[in-house]
Amino acid sequence: MKTQLHKNFNPDLFNQNLLKLKLRLEKIILTGYERKTVEYFDFIAWIDSKLERKSFAEVMKKKYHVPLLS
Repeated sequence: MKTQLHKNFNPDLFNQNLLKLKLRLEKIILTGYERKTVEYFDFIAWIDSKLERKSFAEVMKKKYHVPLLS
């Protein structure tokens, strides 16, 4: 994460770098022991919240089909 987002930080490329990071994480999570890490914190949902400009909670509720409380 550090090398993908902070190295030569450019605000104009932030979303593009987040998307690249998301794709790399998806590959890593699907192939090994790192899958367990998502049980502690869903990095993919966090990235989606930044890309969609929504709260992390809102993305998690949508991802796991939990109805939003009014």
